[in-house]
Amino acid sequence: MSGSRNSAHGKTIVVIGFPACDTKYMPDGSTVDSLGGVLFTAVPLAVLSRRRGHRIVPVSNFGFDSATEGENALRAAGCELEHVRVVQAQTQHSFITFTSDNERWERVTGRLPALGKADLHCVREADCVVVNFITGAEMEYDTFRWIAEECRGPIIMDYHTLALHTNPDGRREPRRRTDWAAWFQHGTVVQMNESEAGALAGHALEDARTCVAFCRDLLPLGPDAVVITRAEKGAVGAERVVRHGREARMTYEVPAPNVSRIVDTVGCGDVFLAGLALGWIQWHALEPAMRFAAGVAALHVEYEGLTGAERLESVWEAVEGS
Repeated sequence: MSGSRNSAHGKTIVVIGFPACDTKYMPDGSTVDSLGGVLFTAVPLAVLSRRRGHRIVPVSNFGFDSATEGENALRAAGCELEHVRVVQAQTQHSFITFTSDNERWERVTGRLPALGKADLHCVREADCVVVNFITGAEMEYDTFRWIAEECRGPIIMDYHTLALHTNPDGRREPRRRTDWAAWFQHGTVVQMNESEAGALAGHALEDARTCVAFCRDLLPLGPDAVVITRAEKGAVGAERVVRHGREARMTYEVPAPNVSRIVDTVGCGDVFLAGLALGWIQWHALEPAMRFAAGVAALHVEYEGLTGAERLESVWEAVEGS
């Protein structure tokens, strides 16, 4: 792991996003039920933060149908639950049909009420805010803009479902919001996957070169860095850096580490986001943060759901030994 080390310890990291109940129809014909969504970011963040002494503070609405399981998972990982609220609504339920390990289509039901400013005052005390738009209904744009005004540290966001439209039958399809560029103004680091990036670009991004070019094109909107995840093909990114008093745009391509076997790819991007946020706090540079995130995500695909999240802590051994 390259990049200058930063003695970042004892930070307060606020994680914003909603849970999701997942029913996965696997390529082998089996069916697996699990709880994920923002848990795929908050739980890994908590596990990975133990050696750094960071506080992980989720802000979320949990539906009555998932509250007990979700709160237990967060508590077991070491998250603080003061800002997790149980509401009388059903958690979004995602029915995910896999056609291969990384190809799938999705139908959703259920909707949780959006978070407002009154739910989010803790961002004022945060050293870093991580926003994962699991459902795309977590908050209105004005609320997100308010977070950016109130937060003193970086905002690491996964654009995620803001790039999707839910049809009346629950099926999700790519979309380009009319206000999509405004959201980018307020993220320090913005993450998305290839499909989501293609929705914004208006065409498929079919190789690393076109993905890198699109990342570069998004930097003038405001973020310091943009990352596109590409599943088994790794990730690419671009960042603005100042060298010798002049701004430059650096680009990176990070391969996906080899994995012994793929068990479950659901939540891989959410876990990547957790690693990206911690890497950004640690190194304040995109390339080492991306490599750290790729290592975390590679471990995640080797277990189902959150069942093996505790093993993620081992990624620090590779970092500290380099």
